[in-house]
Amino acid sequence: MERCGDNTDARVGLAILYQQWANSDEATPDIHAQLSYRIRQACEALQKEIGKGNKFKKLLDLADLYIETSDRIEAKEQLALAESVCGGSRLKRAKIAERLGLICYRMEETAEAVKNYRQALLANPQDLKLRANLGNALLQLRQFTSAQEEFARVLKLAPGNIDALLGGRILRIPCSP
Repeated sequence: MERCGDNTDARVGLAILYQQWANSDEATPDIHAQLSYRIRQACEALQKEIGKGNKFKKLLDLADLYIETSDRIEAKEQLALAESVCGGSRLKRAKIAERLGLICYRMEETAEAVKNYRQALLANPQDLKLRANLGNALLQLRQFTSAQEEFARVLKLAPGNIDALLGGRILRIPCSP
């Protein structure tokens, strides 16, 4: 930010950093005071960038910022706008579906999250993070066999994947109804 104050990515990164810091146990009143300013600054920078080209990417960036700052309604609005400019691209639609899955998962709309994650996997079947997210959502729905299959797929390609290891560990614990 000191070298290039108008760098949008730096503004977004700083806003996300402040959000994560504000969510931590080490947050000071100063961090909370800076948070809304940093988020507003990042949103304004992204809004300006949308008109300059690669509208789809900037809308996704804006949605990501809103997801990170827990403004899920605004995130969904940005994803709807991104949907309107993605044309027939399956990959772009998959990026939207992945983010919608994350939003739904965080809102505890787990069945909808699973639906979105599966839709995203149609275009990106090798995306291990997406598979681990699907496994966690299936785990929340108590679809243990399907969750185990997703975690096993991830661990086959990435034996040290933390999300899949944790999910697999949870499945080994006897569950009571």
